[in-house]
Amino acid sequence: MRPPRNQSVDTLKFIAAFGVIIIHLAPSTELAEKVTRIFSIIAVPFFLFISLHFFFNKTVAISKFSIRVFNLDRLLVPYLIWSIIYSLMRYVKYQLTNDPNTLDAIGVIFFGQAAVHLYFVPLLVAFQAIALVPILILRSGRYKYLAIVIFLSVLVYSLAGTSNNFLGFNNAIAAGIVYAFLVFIFRITQNSNQGRKINFALGCLISVMVFTTAIFNMPLNLLGFAATPVVGYGLSALTLNSRFVISNSFFQRLLTCSYGIYLSHFAFLEIIEFGCSKLNFHLTPYTVGEKFLLGLAIFTLSVLFTMLVRKNSKLAYLLLGERILTSTNTAK
Repeated sequence: MRPPRNQSVDTLKFIAAFGVIIIHLAPSTELAEKVTRIFSIIAVPFFLFISLHFFFNKTVAISKFSIRVFNLDRLLVPYLIWSIIYSLMRYVKYQLTNDPNTLDAIGVIFFGQAAVHLYFVPLLVAFQAIALVPILILRSGRYKYLAIVIFLSVLVYSLAGTSNNFLGFNNAIAAGIVYAFLVFIFRITQNSNQGRKINFALGCLISVMVFTTAIFNMPLNLLGFAATPVVGYGLSALTLNSRFVISNSFFQRLLTCSYGIYLSHFAFLEIIEFGCSKLNFHLTPYTVGEKFLLGLAIFTLSVLFTMLVRKNSKLAYLLLGERILTSTNTAK
């Protein structure tokens, strides 16, 4: 039996998924950009940190390692399917607009360059590999050698992403190390009441810093690439130490749609923007009101899409990485 979901985490992931849509509605007016900046600071760092936190907690409890225990297919299968979908969409768009741009096969396959948001998946897998290294080092025997191989592989992979200027991979190895270190610190401090209180206080402080940075560009910008894991730490500390319960089953299911929203939203955005351009209806630059109205429309379409996909267990696995238990599975 799975442990109950943390609905504080689900709620912030749900909000962050909406924030990702707002980020991708660009270019914007100056005021809209300032509003967007808040989401830019919090969305991906929170997704990365909270995912690494759960990965780390699960991994340290594993006695015998194998590829299967990491459930990588739940990330990589939808990543592959959506990479194909977005590549086909881009190809069709290029043909219809006589755009000479071509797809970079290496970037699409290995670095999530089929769409502006897919880099998150291979980046998360790389960060998981970095977080796995110290766990393996603390084990005996061949695991130490495996740790060295994994770290060197991630190093080469990250340098390849950086040297090719692939979106999301600038300073990837350094950021991954900071993320892994802070996740380790977070796990230790969460083991005591005093530690949880300190984390909650840090979360409040970092949240204030997020807003001041969005408005005044201070002080998180002083941390450079380390700002993103620090923000992830703060937001994770807030959500994991301020649980609340939603009893309505519909809203519980709704809050679990964040990954489906993240994966699918850009398809709806591309279709809407392309259709409007063909009708000579120019959407950009987006104002604050236009961003939120169109963002809400795309958000709603993405939620509905995720809910519909979940009705078919095979589609849910392919497009969302979810294993839906059917009555037949249960009977077996």
